[in-house]
Amino acid sequence: MRPIGNPSVFDLYRMPFKKKLSCYQQGLTSYQDLAGSTVKLNEKQRRQISFGLIEQGDHTEPDRIRAFLSQLSYPLYFLDFETVQPAVPQYIGTKPYDQIPFQYSLHYIEQEGGELKHTEFLAEPEDDPRRPLAEQLCADIPRDVCVTAYNKAFECTRIKELAEAFPDLADHLLNIRDNIVDLLTPFQSGWYYNRAMGGSFSIKSVLPALFPDDPALDYHNLDGIHNGSEAMNAFPMMASMEPGERAEMRKNLLRYCKLDTFAMVKVWEKLAERLECSPQFVSDMERGVVGISLATLKNLCLTLGVSSDNILFGTESETSLEALADRCRVLSKEQFAILVEIVEKYIEGVTL
Repeated sequence: MRPIGNPSVFDLYRMPFKKKLSCYQQGLTSYQDLAGSTVKLNEKQRRQISFGLIEQGDHTEPDRIRAFLSQLSYPLYFLDFETVQPAVPQYIGTKPYDQIPFQYSLHYIEQEGGELKHTEFLAEPEDDPRRPLAEQLCADIPRDVCVTAYNKAFECTRIKELAEAFPDLADHLLNIRDNIVDLLTPFQSGWYYNRAMGGSFSIKSVLPALFPDDPALDYHNLDGIHNGSEAMNAFPMMASMEPGERAEMRKNLLRYCKLDTFAMVKVWEKLAERLECSPQFVSDMERGVVGISLATLKNLCLTLGVSSDNILFGTESETSLEALADRCRVLSKEQFAILVEIVEKYIEGVTL
């Protein structure tokens, strides 16, 4: 049996297992082997191998990230469900292994620069959790607001199922579903990647890749519940727990789900900060806390749809040669000579 290193062909993103096995049988197991081979790879797989072999920092595609962020608006909500899958149906109208939502966490920001707020729901294990959860979700999320989820297909499907189960809530629930934006998209689409993601774009992989040294964002530091499988197993077990143990498990479930949506908030902030156009960055810039580079100024102009003069001086720019000449008159001879040299080189460059 050939030794398999780490990482290997078996770690490649969405390569069919049959193809992975074929590569292994040909002796193409390591990233080094694959990089020098003729194996057909897609762009994400090639990037995964390239970054796996050589540390290259962050790969970002700012224009696409900017277009993605432009879909988001305030008030802005961050939603995550936890579910159970009973093999034997527990509730009327359900089937074996149906995903039954019993908990959600919801972070939200009501306006730009506003306070990050949080609310949550966790059902009692003795009762059907679906109706109270659906009612509370409709109370917590207004109609026609922007909601984010990470891998939104999961939340959207659960909401659709709730709407089918409770027709009187269907309009509101489906309105929520139809306004969900997927925070997974920039990572799964390859617009933001770094080596630490290792070809996985789940929140559990992306979060430590973006925030490697933040203990507050480390799921391993939680008590009792560290992932969705543990949450799924813990919820029904609460029914047979002593009051003290049950109260502690309830706290653990709430902390875990809360971290899921807080992680989404941090991912959203990181995307905006990567463009250096987050609300916090703009606020810090205006107060003189941080400086601004020419590249950052360009990003801000593109994002906000304004000219650099508007940002720097509070006025729109004049484009006439007379206006430019007026500005040049305040320059010293030395400054003017530098300006002439810059303009000449610029014109030479663009007219080649």
